[in-house]
Amino acid sequence: MGQRLVINIMDNDKILANAYYHWSGYTSSALNITSKCIDYYKNYKDEFTKETLAVKMLESTGAGLAGTETISQYLKELFFNPRKPPIKPSTDRNSGLIGTAEKDIEESCKWGEEFVDIILNEESVDFRVCYEFDEYEIKENEIDEDELSTINYDSAMQIDFDKFSDFADELDAVGFAFKTKDGVIMGKVE
Repeated sequence: MGQRLVINIMDNDKILANAYYHWSGYTSSALNITSKCIDYYKNYKDEFTKETLAVKMLESTGAGLAGTETISQYLKELFFNPRKPPIKPSTDRNSGLIGTAEKDIEESCKWGEEFVDIILNEESVDFRVCYEFDEYEIKENEIDEDELSTINYDSAMQIDFDKFSDFADELDAVGFAFKTKDGVIMGKVE
């Protein structure tokens, strides 16, 4: 299981920006980072263009701009629009590397192991930082289905922004292995 998380901020199937976090590909870390992004969105969604909002959402998690093409692109935009909101550069890959240029976005996705898509036009999250147990893993881990907690979400883990906080609380409250409302046995990435 992975330790490298990529958060994609999307609109109409297009990645506007993403951030690579080197040691955050765990369920609890991903829930925390995603919650920060959603909170920022709720508070500032009417203040910026979607492209700037996407970057600012990721910046609110501690991430900063990275990647030669992304930084070059941002500096060109800043030159022609000095009122563009300032965005800090990255400090390190553990805090998060934000990419907006296609090459930098692709590079982040290439190295990611766990993924969260935050979809602005749907105001939803596709949370993929849990995994489905197969029959072998159920037997190997001696999982008793009758003793598992059940969360009130299905295994697709597509969550509306307004329900994400409840989803995060439920996922935090269950053990390593849990069952979804559609009967799938899943595990947290720990």
